[in-house]
Amino acid sequence: MNKKFVLLKQWLDKAEIDLAVINILQKSKSAPTSATAFHCQQAIEKCLKGFLGFNDVAFTKTHDLNILLELCLQKDAAFKILNRDHIADIKTYAVNTRYPGEEYEPSEKELAAYVKVVKQVKFLVEKLTK
Repeated sequence: MNKKFVLLKQWLDKAEIDLAVINILQKSKSAPTSATAFHCQQAIEKCLKGFLGFNDVAFTKTHDLNILLELCLQKDAAFKILNRDHIADIKTYAVNTRYPGEEYEPSEKELAAYVKVVKQVKFLVEKLTK
């Protein structure tokens, strides 16, 4: 298998683990929604990095989804379909809510929108890298 496809598969497999965790947390009545949002952020980050790596686009070590999305957009305009407002909201869960003083629990409605974005990003990356 081509090295690009191997790396892409590794990134998407990691994103799939985050999706599995998201599903488990959503079924739990006691799981904080911020924990689920964190895994949404992580899954999107991994999908975008997989796309960039597959396309030989260099990127710095970052958790900023806006930066990664901008790089993806430079490579393929298909990423314009993604809701950038939701991406901007989701990116805050990479670090900010992991430390005291930044607690925010997204509503179930917000979380449903975030999960939808995760699935859209993963689908788009898979479609563009076939």
